[in-house]
Amino acid sequence: MKLSVLSDFKQDTHSINTPCDTLGVDVQLAELQWPVLVCYQGDDELVYIADEAAWLAYCDEAPTLIAGEDKLIDASGQLYHMIESDGQLVLFATNRIFLFAELLALVRKNACLVQQSCSAKIDANTYRQLIHIVYDLNRVESL
Repeated sequence: MKLSVLSDFKQDTHSINTPCDTLGVDVQLAELQWPVLVCYQGDDELVYIADEAAWLAYCDEAPTLIAGEDKLIDASGQLYHMIESDGQLVLFATNRIFLFAELLALVRKNACLVQQSCSAKIDANTYRQLIHIVYDLNRVESL
């Protein structure tokens, strides 16, 4: 599985099929603020990804999971759109910050999904804290 990170969300054949090797994937991945969350379109499940190594492992299975409006949100709140093209996972930087209140609502829905009561009490001050809450919720679910 290859990964490309592109700066503009333009769905043209040139930008989608650009090989990650020519984009300098290591530099691009370094631009993400870790950890990150993957938000699947139409699903309350959130996927916590801690770092670049976990991301690369995720990329090995991700194309079978990716749909048109799936998103990645990094610890700074930066929003990326995710698509699969020819076995390559492509992230498009939107240059937009995901609304904190929306992410909080998604984290609360995810808490309900993993059957954690009192999801209304979930709160945080930063994107990074919200992302770590998802990690904690998923860890509790697997115990």
